[in-house]
Amino acid sequence: MPLFGRRGVEPPKPVDEHAGPLAEYTALRAEVLFATEMMWKVTVFQVTSAGAVFGFALSSAGRLPLLLIVPFSSYILCTRGIFYRRLIHHAKVYIHRELDGRVPGGLRFEEWRHRRYLKRQLLRPVYENPLVLMFPGISALSLGAVAVWFAGTKIKWDNTAVWSGAVAWSIGVVLTLLSVVLLWSAHRQIVAER
Repeated sequence: MPLFGRRGVEPPKPVDEHAGPLAEYTALRAEVLFATEMMWKVTVFQVTSAGAVFGFALSSAGRLPLLLIVPFSSYILCTRGIFYRRLIHHAKVYIHRELDGRVPGGLRFEEWRHRRYLKRQLLRPVYENPLVLMFPGISALSLGAVAVWFAGTKIKWDNTAVWSGAVAWSIGVVLTLLSVVLLWSAHRQIVAER
């Protein structure tokens, strides 16, 4: 008796060779949407936390050194933002280079987005990138405010709080510069992979 003649056993369905790439595309698009959502959460957290620290520190002249927290938190959030930005970019490049040719007719939406993105990015210089303002820009502003505050207070250098503040300020400068380097290298990598 044939195997497929039994009740409840169905013959195998024909294999659709395009189902795999389309399922992969769907999974990658879901991953891109998740990374986009997480990137927005990082952005909101950066703006909210920097605003809260600035508001609290500016409420009293003695609290201005609390602004030294901002470069540390900005650097951490900058690395997360760059991680999600690269994740989105790598998924987009993979979809465009690998999956597009495996689907009959291609994935026209991704091709259209790629062409549109290239035109927009070629006209948009790096200095207009809001990430530069959001992470290292806010850090530089806080470091500048602390430096101006310290210059106007006439505190003696023999105070241990001054030395620890100077060390924290120096580390903040290094982290701000690292944020700039990270953003620049991420931008260069994205431009090179187009």
